[in-house]
Amino acid sequence: MRLAFCCQHPYWGGLSPGGGSRTIVMSAKTLREMGHEVCIVTQSDKYKWDKHPKPLKHIPADTDVCIACSVSDIDPMLKKMPSSAKPFWWCRLIENHQMPKAKIIKRAGMVRTLVNSEGLQSWFKRHDVETTVAYQGVDVEAWQDEIVRSGKKIVGFLVSSKERKHFDMVEKIVKKCGDEYDYVGYGAGVDQSGRTAGFAGRNFIYFKTDPKHTDLVRLYNLCYTWVATSTKEGLHNCPIEAALCGCAVVYPDAPLAGCGDHCIDGETAWEYESLNAESARDAIQKADRSRVEAHKTLIKTKIGSRKQAMTHLLEVLNAD
Repeated sequence: MRLAFCCQHPYWGGLSPGGGSRTIVMSAKTLREMGHEVCIVTQSDKYKWDKHPKPLKHIPADTDVCIACSVSDIDPMLKKMPSSAKPFWWCRLIENHQMPKAKIIKRAGMVRTLVNSEGLQSWFKRHDVETTVAYQGVDVEAWQDEIVRSGKKIVGFLVSSKERKHFDMVEKIVKKCGDEYDYVGYGAGVDQSGRTAGFAGRNFIYFKTDPKHTDLVRLYNLCYTWVATSTKEGLHNCPIEAALCGCAVVYPDAPLAGCGDHCIDGETAWEYESLNAESARDAIQKADRSRVEAHKTLIKTKIGSRKQAMTHLLEVLNAD
């Protein structure tokens, strides 16, 4: 099959240094390894985390399937794709920072919409749009539980100035918990502000911007507990990675927090009331590593490896 991931919008399109772009780059890589011809079509490539083939400027004429990477990419993709190609949108976030909800719903009806989490699927269903869950998969073997934890329990956070990531909750949780724990965190350099970096510098024993994979494995293995604070994601990668590295995961009950596919309160993880620091502190105090193996197993069987996820994606693409 010949596939094109399309990121052609002049402002919202392009590859950037972030988890969303990494999903596209790694999905394309996995599909190529499975024997398919895959390209990324964009005018802008600022992604430097992993080596990848140079993107194309235009969709090849012999492309079988075109996949829009954001809601804003749907319209330019439809205008420029070959008439014989099948159009899809792989939604990995409700991007109402790009356009109003009504337009997002309308765009979803113009193509076959895939989503990377059950939370997104439920959101679209409430708006009478049928979707198919297509996970991006996880580099399962790349995240090792080295069990190096000792001494005071360490709590980890993603640190970002993006509004949906709720750094204000990181601040409130740390203040609520005080010196009962030590704290660590990481985040993309472009997502930092004086407030985020300053707070981390004063309150964290370790803080890393733009970490390499080895840095992340080390950081997750320092943590006894990983706390997710974001309320708006597709499938939130950080709790998955942390769990595979042996962390007890604490997550918010927000419907779009991106954790519900594998976080089950009391069975694989510990839930708290979204945006409630006292509830988060209580969950952190309850959390222990007794559910870690069950969490790892659910991630591996439900989300699966990248190859398993791309095999399912191909089945969905071929079904239409």
